[in-house]
Amino acid sequence: MYRFYAPVIHKPHHTLDPTEAKHALNVLRLKKNDSILLLDGKGQQCTAKILNDNTKNTQLLITREHTISRIDKPRLTIAVAPTKSMDRMTNFVEKAVEIGISKIIPIACKHSERKTIKTERLQKVAIAALKQSGNLFLPEITPMTKLKQVLEEEKASRKYIAHCNESPHKKPLKEIFSPEEDTLFLIGPEGDFDQEEINTAIQYGCSEIQISTHTLRTETAAIYLAIAADLLTK
Repeated sequence: MYRFYAPVIHKPHHTLDPTEAKHALNVLRLKKNDSILLLDGKGQQCTAKILNDNTKNTQLLITREHTISRIDKPRLTIAVAPTKSMDRMTNFVEKAVEIGISKIIPIACKHSERKTIKTERLQKVAIAALKQSGNLFLPEITPMTKLKQVLEEEKASRKYIAHCNESPHKKPLKEIFSPEEDTLFLIGPEGDFDQEEINTAIQYGCSEIQISTHTLRTETAAIYLAIAADLLTK
């Protein structure tokens, strides 16, 4: 069945968002009495039957409901400096949703190539990935935030910073990762974090990690860490 996004699902009757309705009826050619899936991005999936074919007022009947909780699963937050190319950033967001990241924080750093970002575009990409993948949880995507503010406000039990500078304290992620705890990963811009930023992160309890013997692009490092954490958690 085709999946559609509805941040609030009304029961037993739901009105499909007009944009989603046009896609369902005009593009996918769905008809009255066909069934679809509604996802709210918060763990709920409902099976619904199309009651009419009016794109401006498409009525649905909820016939089945399935809800799962994320309470028992550790939260994974990735704070990453946005790339100059938005296509590369949207590629990361798409993969992050597919993998199941809890939160994405675009961070502003000293060497950042991009100082502002349109979170609305990232949100649209995330919703599309949610529907494509069938993941029931939509990650929170915050506005651009300064690195120090992230360090002060994020309460993850374990925090890690990935950087390219030489350091005797760097360790492979698999040696120090704690799969049962909430995690924050910090990933810098193409020019990397500067040493002062690294020192500040360490002061706030971040562990330094080595993720590859090669120099990875920002979005590649973010995807790599998301996959690695997912595998180490299972």
